[in-house]
Amino acid sequence: MNPSNVSLLNNLDPQSFINMIQMTSPVPVSGYTVINNNDGTFSVTIDYAGDIQGQNISIKIDPSRSGLGPLSRTSPSTFSLQVIPDDNEGAYFYDDSTYKTAALISTVCTAISALALVFCVIGLISGKMVGV
Repeated sequence: MNPSNVSLLNNLDPQSFINMIQMTSPVPVSGYTVINNNDGTFSVTIDYAGDIQGQNISIKIDPSRSGLGPLSRTSPSTFSLQVIPDDNEGAYFYDDSTYKTAALISTVCTAISALALVFCVIGLISGKMVGV
């Protein structure tokens, strides 16, 4: 049975799912974002207010806290992990100005690339090529 076939999950709103989550972390959590996907699953993004690299985090899902009758007798499930990313990027916290600067640099680089492409097309149309 796939999750999309369970009508109970399709009726579960993101706020009820947030009520089911309990986090234990040495780093303060600044917020959760829960998205109910079309395939019957949920995506949870957790925003931290500090570095989580190498930290031990425990996540407890307690379906009985969802407020849904059929889930009231289910047992909680706990998962613990140590945050060690395997994608060559550390799980470090950066302030908002760092992300804004990165977005600005990305926009500038895209504009420079578009301008270079325009000059290349103009050069192809004019037929005047300079070889080195």
